[in-house]
Amino acid sequence: MITILPTFYDDFSCLADGCHHSCCRGWEIDIDPATADLYRSLQTPLGELIRRNINTTGEGTSFRLTEDERCPFLQTDGLCQLIREAGEDILCDICTNHPRFFVMAGDIELGGVGLSCEKSVELLLADTSPLTFCAEDDGHKFSFAEVFQLTGIDIKDSDLYFTPDTSLSFNLAVIDVLSRTEPIDEQWTASLADLRAQLPSSEGLLKKYAEEYPPQLFNRLYQYILYRQLCCADEAGPDKVVVYARSSAQYIFCVTAMRGDLPEQIRRWSEQIEYCPENVELLLNEAAPSSPCL
Repeated sequence: MITILPTFYDDFSCLADGCHHSCCRGWEIDIDPATADLYRSLQTPLGELIRRNINTTGEGTSFRLTEDERCPFLQTDGLCQLIREAGEDILCDICTNHPRFFVMAGDIELGGVGLSCEKSVELLLADTSPLTFCAEDDGHKFSFAEVFQLTGIDIKDSDLYFTPDTSLSFNLAVIDVLSRTEPIDEQWTASLADLRAQLPSSEGLLKKYAEEYPPQLFNRLYQYILYRQLCCADEAGPDKVVVYARSSAQYIFCVTAMRGDLPEQIRRWSEQIEYCPENVELLLNEAAPSSPCL
């Protein structure tokens, strides 16, 4: 089996206490069975502390979050108590791997880092050259088009690239589709409502931003969003995955044109959509050929 990775993958390292949006806060943290067994067997003060801070139900084991939805082992300086006292080997799988992902597209494993992470976004936006990938075993380089050839997924050449649409109707359609997703918090819902209300008077702003932004930067973003969901191409169909990626990139373009801070708009979109399987599924189902977002 071949594993493909974006060429910036090996440059990833956690920002730890330098992160403004810690993945140890605001997320459920599931503990894999093997690590749960390890925690139950630890005959140390740390083991006792861990056991006092985990929940086990019929659905599995997870850390018991604090009232402000923080991992109980996230310290005030932003660092992890478990790592400090016992090293990274004590972490459960999700804490060890996040934000890395690995999915299958045909017989090819596609890996990368998710965009809900500040560092992942930083790496993606650090370069405006064409997005490239490499084989994990021998470092052989692949263009984005060659990844499709490798996986056997057939799409049109025009679907390899993203061009923003500045029309009011298209952007309203994108906002309407995103409004049907399950919100991660009240702020997401309010933000979409404000964006929709401001759009009718913002076409000039969108056109100005379309003239100024680096085209290859949004191509990289669009291609990476598409790459992440190639695992869905077999079941949903390549056309729907393309529309999903195009609509997502269009939303990020629109909200950035109106509010600025491209890295944060990408990160926020990712935690709302990319990390919620139900929302990804909803958008793929909405991405029918007759969708206004096509």
